[in-house]
Formats: sequence, C-alpha cells, structure tokens
Amino acid sequence: MAHRISIILSCILLLSGCELENESTDSKLPLEQQNWSLKSYGFQMGEKNNLVSGSNYTLVFDGASRVSGSFDCNSFFSKYTADEVRLSIEGMVITRAFCSHADNETFQSQHETIRDALMTIQTYSISGYELTINSTDSTQLIYTETE
Repeated sequence: MAHRISIILSCILLLSGCELENESTDSKLPLEQQNWSLKSYGFQMGEKNNLVSGSNYTLVFDGASRVSGSFDCNSFFSKYTADEVRLSIEGMVITRAFCSHADNETFQSQHETIRDALMTIQTYSISGYELTINSTDSTQLIYTETE
C-alpha cells in the first residue's frame, strides 16, 4: 500500500512540474516570441514612410528584459520593461559604424526618427504578424515578424 501511495505522489509531483513548465512558457509576452523587422514608420494619424532602400532595422526581445537589434549597419542592445500594452526601452547602446548611405539626408532623418521613437516608446500592440509601436511624440513604427 505504501508503495502505491509513493507512486501516486511521484506522478502528482511529475505532473505538477510539467504544469509549472507550461505556465512559464505561456507567460511570455507575444513580442518576446518573435523577431521583428521594421516595415514602415510615420505619425500615428498620417501616412507611413517606407524605409530607405537597403536599410535594415530589427528588434529581438529575449524575455529576460533585454532587447537587441539592428539600426541599419549598426547594432544596439538595451534593457526593456513590458506588459500587455506598455513598453519601455531604457539605456540604449548603439554601435557607431559608418553606414554607406550615412551622408544621405533622407537616411539620416529616418535613422533619427526611428531611434528617437524607440527611446520614447509608450505603448505597443500586436495584430496578426505586425507589431505596432507608439512613441510619446505620436511616431508609430510598424514591424513585421521575421524568422
């Protein structure tokens, strides 16, 4: 009888451990489950701008309060805090490599707008395969999932 109780308790503990593991996996925020590539940007109520040809902006949220990505030919890393609606990136560190189109005025404007928007994020939302980030100055960044 004691052997059966021991087996039953072992099974219960094993199942409890599996349940806890599933809970921690499911508790990830949707933005942490994908890699994101910037598709367009602009003001929330206005038309969105396409990226300068050849430029690349990405985000990866690791689920451990770290975010990294690319700013065209440069990379960055930072800490972030998030819940289901609010997002904040703090203390962004960006490398300073020379980009081939850095002297392009349109590129410079794009780069500054995107950098400033990421540093002043207020909210975010995910719909389908798109991540929309809204900053405090009403700039909106639209990212799409990448693999």
